[in-house]
Amino acid sequence: MDAEVFQQRGRAGKERNRRLSEREGSGGAWGRFFSYFTLIYDSMVEKYKEVKEDIERILGRQFTKLQMIGGGAKSEVLAARIAQKLQLNVKAGPYESSALGNILLTLLYEKEVASVNEGREKICEASEVKYYRGNRI
Repeated sequence: MDAEVFQQRGRAGKERNRRLSEREGSGGAWGRFFSYFTLIYDSMVEKYKEVKEDIERILGRQFTKLQMIGGGAKSEVLAARIAQKLQLNVKAGPYESSALGNILLTLLYEKEVASVNEGREKICEASEVKYYRGNRI
């Protein structure tokens, strides 16, 4: 991303934050608290959108679903916002992806599972996973 685009996005973010503050009024400490969360989540969703569009452009194909893994997938607000903004179906989970990856490698080494795919299936069956639907226009 070049400096001009970065500067434009910075201005757009400041303007969005100003509009949010005006819309929510003073709101006291709670209003500011939720404004910060709104700004953070909106920023994360925009980054997901940007990366998704870059990958689609590079690969020449469109995606209709996304899987979130790791601790961020625990946030129902983030997962729902991604589904809505990107118009995708989102599968959130498993959450402890690093630990589960290490367990999978151990299972492969000990020949408890025959393949990475078999291990993934077992992990998904044993893990909490939530689904969020993006509303297609």
